[in-house]
Amino acid sequence: MKRVSTYNAVIFLAPLVALGVGGLLYLGQKTRLAHLKQDYENTQKEVAQVQAQLKQADRDFVLKRHPSEVQSKVEQGKFLDMLRQYASETGTEITRWANIGSANPAGGGSPPAANSSANGASGSKLPPDTLPVSSTIDIRGEYSKVRNFLYKLHLSPRLLTIQQARWTRGTKYPSTMASFSLVRYVRTPTEVEKRAEAQAKPITPPIDAKTEKTPLPTEHNHQNEEVKP
Repeated sequence: MKRVSTYNAVIFLAPLVALGVGGLLYLGQKTRLAHLKQDYENTQKEVAQVQAQLKQADRDFVLKRHPSEVQSKVEQGKFLDMLRQYASETGTEITRWANIGSANPAGGGSPPAANSSANGASGSKLPPDTLPVSSTIDIRGEYSKVRNFLYKLHLSPRLLTIQQARWTRGTKYPSTMASFSLVRYVRTPTEVEKRAEAQAKPITPPIDAKTEKTPLPTEHNHQNEEVKP
């Protein structure tokens, strides 16, 4: 009789225990799902805020780029100062700079022809008052630093065209060497700009165009360190 009573009690209590355990598990999962849902909604709100900020940043970002610089005695000095600044900011070294064709009166020489390769590979024509000025540049540095230097040229306020680029590794890892032609554009100054240019002082001494491979001051030619990858 006692065994029957115990058996009946187990039969009666087992479903209750299972129901209680199931209820606890259900409440736990329900609470967990509620937290996950709340986290998902918060994440969606954060994503929407970030997307709105990115769209606003795109609207606010205006690259102030001018296609050409006024042809003057200080134009070349400003251009070289820009290259030095980019090299300093990216940790690269300009090992050689050469003025190939110059329309700058301070540089002398004859400007490239209107249909020359400096106008771009597509052969597009420049405005009648605009001339290309081509230079060759060799830079040295780690891969990421050289890439950042080229990226700065890409985002430069001046319109620049990179041609005939060649990128190799240096003799000492992780140094790399990059050489390319860089074309900038100058235009004929107006009368107002001529008067302003007459009162301006040169930023750097003009470089004689006859010295075709004049390196930047305080920099040296390291071409012998270049090897093929």
